[in-house]
Amino acid sequence: MFMYLSVAIGGAIGASMRYAILNIFKHETMPYGTVIVNVAGSFIIGMVTAIFLLAPIHGLSNNIKLFITTGILGGFTTFSTFSLDAMKLLQNGENGSALLYISVSVIGSLVSVFLGYTIMSKII
Repeated sequence: MFMYLSVAIGGAIGASMRYAILNIFKHETMPYGTVIVNVAGSFIIGMVTAIFLLAPIHGLSNNIKLFITTGILGGFTTFSTFSLDAMKLLQNGENGSALLYISVSVIGSLVSVFLGYTIMSKII
């Protein structure tokens, strides 16, 4: 039961952080906030995964790992908002912006998770 509570509390923290960042960019036509949270979240989860796998912290419970990854980072990043933003750009006829947004989000997130993991694996 504590695992679910860990995820729920972490999710509330991550979603609140995402909401704060999205509000900074709420007047922009491009969904910059969503790109930032998804790319940054991918980078951070790459780093955290490297720490958990390559330099295991003795005594670190699965609840803490779930709190950070599934909770905070899962609540922080958002594929559903990404999809909605892309749909809105396409519906508004902003095909070039939509393509750029989709490309930067997907490629940027993939590159970021690899970078985060690689950088952290070299540090530890």
